[in-house]
Parts: sequence; structure tokens; C-alpha cells
Amino acid sequence: MEGVDSHAEVTTGAAPMRARRVFSLLIWPVGLALVASLVAGVYAVRESVVARRTAETKEDEPPPRRAANAVIKLGKEFAESQGIKDEPAVASAPARCWAGWTCGSVPRSGSTS
Repeated sequence: MEGVDSHAEVTTGAAPMRARRVFSLLIWPVGLALVASLVAGVYAVRESVVARRTAETKEDEPPPRRAANAVIKLGKEFAESQGIKDEPAVASAPARCWAGWTCGSVPRSGSTS
């Protein structure tokens, strides 16, 4: 090539290399600081929510126990408001077993006896 000294030094410049090194060293502390601030923010929000919930539960009285010995006890007004009716138990036909067999004394379908 003409006009170019073949023995000239190729310089990339020290400033861009130094800036790149400083940037690569600073990106980790900045990233860790962002993650730490995010965790601290989530913790602060959680603490405020927990404090509000405990304040609300202290004000409320405990709910009435409606079950004892696997028997659910509903008040008359509550049952009527939910559309629950009190009816006597009704006997039903026994359930059919698999493969056409029946459970109990009810004959199988299709039998002539």
C-alpha cells in the first residue's frame, strides 16, 4: 500500500480500554445494589401487609365453631339464607358394582328371577 508506513505502530488508545475495564468492574456492584434494593422493597411491603393483617385479626373476634365430632351445626337463619332445607333422610337403591354385578340383594338387570 502506498502512503502507509508499514513499520508504524498500531495503537488502540489506552482510554477506551481503561473505560471498558472500569465499566466491567462497576457493573457488578451496581447490579448487586439494584437486586438488594428490590429485595429490601419487597421485604418492606411484606412487613406492612403482615402488620395490617395482624391489626385486623386482633379487632375481629374468632369465628364461631360450627363443627363438633364431624357434625356441622348451622343456625336456622344462616341455613335459610343459603337455601338449605331440613328434610328427613330418604333410602336409595344400592349402587351397582362393576361388571354387571350388584351390591346387595337387588337382582342384576336382565335376569328373569
